[in-house]
Amino acid sequence: MMRRHHDGSVRNKDGPLEFRKLDPISASDKLENLDILWKTSWLLWPKRPGWSGLMQSVCHGPHPGKSSVHFFPMIDMDPTDMSCIYSTLHFVAAESHRQGTTPMLTFDQPLYWKAKTIIVHEKEGSELRSIVLNLGGFHSVMSFFGCVGHVMEASGLNEVFAVTQILSGKAYARAIRGHFLVYTALSSIVLGRAYGVNLSMVDEESDTGKDFQEAADLLDKLLREDVSPDEVCSKDVLNRIS
Repeated sequence: MMRRHHDGSVRNKDGPLEFRKLDPISASDKLENLDILWKTSWLLWPKRPGWSGLMQSVCHGPHPGKSSVHFFPMIDMDPTDMSCIYSTLHFVAAESHRQGTTPMLTFDQPLYWKAKTIIVHEKEGSELRSIVLNLGGFHSVMSFFGCVGHVMEASGLNEVFAVTQILSGKAYARAIRGHFLVYTALSSIVLGRAYGVNLSMVDEESDTGKDFQEAADLLDKLLREDVSPDEVCSKDVLNRIS
C-alpha cells in the first residue's frame, strides 16, 4: 500500500521507495593484501610497526600538490546567526552558478545542522537546493566513533577502554589509538583460532607454518624495500591466508 506524505515523498509500509534498493558500490584496492600481511605479522611477531607506520613506510608516490586557498568577502555577522548562514548559502550558490560549477560547502556540526535545515525547507527550484553540504572531517569521524560506541555499548569495549568519552567519540585522539589497538588484538585472536596457531608457537613444517613464515619473510623484505608493495600483494601466500 502506497501513500504520499506531506513532503511529497511516496512511501509504503516498508519506508521510502528511494531507499528500498541501494546500488552496490565497490572499489578495487590493489594494496588490499597489505592488511592481511600486517595482521599476520602481529599474530606471531608483535614487534612490528602499526598499520599507519607500515603504510607510511612502504607506500610512496607523488604528492598531489599544494592547495590554494582564497578568502571571500567577510560577512560581518555572528556566524551562528541563521541570517548569516542564509546569506553565505546564497553567495556560494550564486558564485558557483556564475562559474558553472556545483556549489559545495563544508561546515562544522553546529553550523552544518542549521545550513541543512535552511536547504531542506527551500522550495523546489531554489538555487540553494543544488548545494552539496558536507560535514567537516573532524566531526564526521567523531560521529562515526559515536555510532560505533552506540552499537558496541554492551560488548565490553567500555571496560577495555576505561574512558567513556572514547565510545562517544569525544576523546578523538584516544579513540583512534584505542580502536586500532582493539582491532589489532581481535585480528590476532581470530587468525590464531582460524589457523589453530598458538601465539609464537607455529609448526614450521606444516603448510600453515610455511605460509606464515613466508609472510614474515615478505614483510621483512618489504620494510627493507627489497620488494615493492605491488609485488608483495601479488603473492599467492596472502590469498591463501586470507
